[in-house]
Amino acid sequence: MLCFVREVIESRIATYPSESLEFSLLALHDDPLPALQEQLAVAQTTEDRSQVVELMHKISDENAKRERWAVSGRTTHFPPSADIPSV
Repeated sequence: MLCFVREVIESRIATYPSESLEFSLLALHDDPLPALQEQLAVAQTTEDRSQVVELMHKISDENAKRERWAVSGRTTHFPPSADIPSV
């Protein structure tokens, strides 16, 4: 699958002139919040305090990111273009 996706992306990039330095590339991935919450539940049963704290920070960061998106009026979970590193 990854090889196919790479070919598609490379073919799209190839449509730009060789001297062009700008193009946009968005990545689609699973929502990390459910997995983080599941990992937190497991960590809480094992009483691994450092892992619990780390996962709570990650969940907090993810929620803060979503709050920033909500304030900016976005309705999707795609990062704003300012959050995408230029290639």
